[in-house]
Amino acid sequence: MFVYYLLLILAALIFASQFLVTKQYQRYKGTGFYSTLKLSFFAYLTIALFFFIKGCIAKGSFSFGFSWFTFGMTLGIAVVSLACVVMGIKVLSVGDMGIYSVFMMLGSMVMPTLVGLIFYEESFTALKGIALALMAVAIVLSLKGVNKTRIGLKALLFYFGIFAMNGMIGVLFTVHQNHAALTAGAVLTDGAYTVDNNIFMSWYGLSTVLLSGVVWACIAIARRANRRPAPAAEGGVPYAESAERAAVTAKARILVAVLPVLYGICNGLGDYFIALGTQPGALGSSVTFPIVNGGTILFSTLIGCIFFREKFTVRTVLSLVIVVAATVIFMFA
Repeated sequence: MFVYYLLLILAALIFASQFLVTKQYQRYKGTGFYSTLKLSFFAYLTIALFFFIKGCIAKGSFSFGFSWFTFGMTLGIAVVSLACVVMGIKVLSVGDMGIYSVFMMLGSMVMPTLVGLIFYEESFTALKGIALALMAVAIVLSLKGVNKTRIGLKALLFYFGIFAMNGMIGVLFTVHQNHAALTAGAVLTDGAYTVDNNIFMSWYGLSTVLLSGVVWACIAIARRANRRPAPAAEGGVPYAESAERAAVTAKARILVAVLPVLYGICNGLGDYFIALGTQPGALGSSVTFPIVNGGTILFSTLIGCIFFREKFTVRTVLSLVIVVAATVIFMFA
């Protein structure tokens, strides 16, 4: 079991580190929905290809199964994830991003944990309850710079919306992993089915690519239909286009091409470790998601201090101590 804890801590480190990749991408492509959609498309295409190749190497043959259950679950995750992106952009106009982030993390911890405990008979002990409460306290303590004037009805709808939406991602992961016989490429061993996580992650990537591609195409068509032609420069090249080409350096082009791939590998490995942790016989959702959320807080804070020179405060130090304590308790719960 100890190896699962190590994988989850590594997943938390990966999720915290991918923020650096996102920041660099946004530096060149902006923070809008369209640029985020492009990042998602190429990142999840990388995930699909990476785990397809990994699965083929592991089996020594072509390995790509299909089931409507896996496709439905992964497409559901893709839809909910895209909804979270839209809500994250919209909330800036009506609410506080700090509060929004806390609700997002609490949702991804609380909802899959409850599903694991109630529907899949995961064990619940007093120590596990204490650890969960400590993780919730650490998440709240990590909150920075709350604007109390921005807690209106619309903002509350976004806060509870992201709680439910982000929580549903973990719930769908949990449901998929606990119905191995229905999954794509399920392996029958000693009378029991196990999930082929390489195939699951391949479909996870493909479903997100499919959804992102459809939305991207619709937006591109709408933009093209509403776009007015720019004035032409000498040689027939529009001034706007020639200026844009001149501004994009070779370094920027390379980074814009490489960063989605790097993001995809980071996100894919993190989710793969979560899939391993939530499968039957492993740690279960009631341990996996709290550890990943707590670890992400820990590593994100450390990365902020190291790379962005953010200062430690009493609240920050206290939240980190609580995260470490809760993680240790989970390992013995």
